[in-house]
Amino acid sequence: MEDPLFASLGAFPRLVCGLSARQHGTMTAAADPARKAQVIQNFQRYFASIDLAAANAVRCKQAHGATVAAVAAAQRGTAVRDTDGLVTATPQTFLAVTVGDCLPLYFYDPKRQAVGLAHAGWRSLQQGIPAATVRQLQDQYGTSPSDVLVGIGPGIGPCHFLVGPDVAERFAAFPAAFTRRADGTLALDLKAVAALQLHACGVRREHIETSSDCTACLSERYFSYRRDRPAVVEAMVAVIGLR
Repeated sequence: MEDPLFASLGAFPRLVCGLSARQHGTMTAAADPARKAQVIQNFQRYFASIDLAAANAVRCKQAHGATVAAVAAAQRGTAVRDTDGLVTATPQTFLAVTVGDCLPLYFYDPKRQAVGLAHAGWRSLQQGIPAATVRQLQDQYGTSPSDVLVGIGPGIGPCHFLVGPDVAERFAAFPAAFTRRADGTLALDLKAVAALQLHACGVRREHIETSSDCTACLSERYFSYRRDRPAVVEAMVAVIGLR
């Protein structure tokens, strides 16, 4: 098993919380169907490396929105369309989303034994996917936001995420997440935005753990669309679930 992504989530033996690395190969074939067989093989090998059955995974066909679906055993082996987040309280049902520079957000309610996973790029954050995921946990499983533990995973950092006036305007409610650089450009901290949105919907600050890894900085470990501008998108897969 790989080292835990988050100390807080790693304390629960039944909880699986992972993120593939560049060495595991790309986990998306959306832009190149010819690579589908290789991607399936990469996916299966990565799941095997963390002692999971890939057949028990439920994936998203992501749309850069804020739709979050509740799933159970019947959805294993499928991909839910037009969805950027998933929640479940079914053991052995493992949620999966692909990420490059976008953030994987991992949710766990230890009281209700429910988990969630969201793909949070700037578009999904602007639409409020952190709160949408918490609401689904509340609606489906009776979760109290104050009980939820959240891991904000590796993603592009403000060191590389420069934005123009159009994007900046969409996040005007989060001035603390911006940095004006010496050359006049504006950097946005997506992880800070996610943490602020989570706290605003009732998640305790001390229950939010944030990875310091920037995908654009760490080229040997992570794919990064903004860094590499590949002709065909490459991505990692994030996974969470209960054994």
